[in-house]
Amino acid sequence: MLTQMILPFTHPFPMALPYFEEQTFVKRDFTQEALELGRYDRCVFTECEFSGVDLSDFSFSECEFEQCNLSLVVVEECSFREVDFRECKLLGVQWDTCRKFGLAMRFDRCNLAETVWADLPL
Repeated sequence: MLTQMILPFTHPFPMALPYFEEQTFVKRDFTQEALELGRYDRCVFTECEFSGVDLSDFSFSECEFEQCNLSLVVVEECSFREVDFRECKLLGVQWDTCRKFGLAMRFDRCNLAETVWADLPL
């Protein structure tokens, strides 16, 4: 007797993330309204509140964060490629958990107290 087992198909690559390009976010409070998980390219975030927000698996490429509060954000497997932070508060961020491939960030007049940089090529 022949028994056939049918397994559900699982795609070898994860579903594509929503894509956001050249958008500007001003004075948004992402602790109250969630930022949609996705890929953000050439976006600008100005005076936004991210404190404690989980940015795991997000992707930021050529983005700018200006005068934002990103204290204690979770950045596990988050991609930062050519991202600029200007006058931002980034207290306690564990940068060692973000995606290392293509990692490139610049900080200008930011508060980086108590951040973790272990095992990152600086």
